[in-house]
Amino acid sequence: MATEKDKLTLTGKIRQDFMQARKENLVYKGVLTVLVGQMDTILKDKKYADKDELPDDVIIKLIKSLTKGLQETLDIIKNSDRISFVNLTKLELEFLNTYLPETVTGDILKEKIQAIINEGGFTSKDIGKFMSAVRSEFVGQSVEMKEVKTLFDELTS
Repeated sequence: MATEKDKLTLTGKIRQDFMQARKENLVYKGVLTVLVGQMDTILKDKKYADKDELPDDVIIKLIKSLTKGLQETLDIIKNSDRISFVNLTKLELEFLNTYLPETVTGDILKEKIQAIINEGGFTSKDIGKFMSAVRSEFVGQSVEMKEVKTLFDELTS
């Protein structure tokens, strides 16, 4: 049975989690404050002026950017003596990852890439058209485009 939280949009989930984190003084409230602030800043843009919420793909890009920054920070500080900061960064990273769709990798990705190549008749010279087809195929899913490019090169050579 779907809960009230399951019915929320990604924006709604983030805002609800933000309010709860502030209310309960949860450790990841800082990273949610940053995320909500960035979302609100983008909503002020003319492009979204008539909307109450951002599209999920825009939010996912924001989250990926934040997680990339946190991962870079973690890579720098992981061998430091600031254990509490390392642990906080790990918690924030894990928490943000809960909002991201599961990444398609491995054999499943390879099979889908092969199917896209076959259906579109793409050759090694069609990388632009192929990447466009990939973006259309994986809407709402996460894929590493470097891995896609590597598989494309491998499968079309």
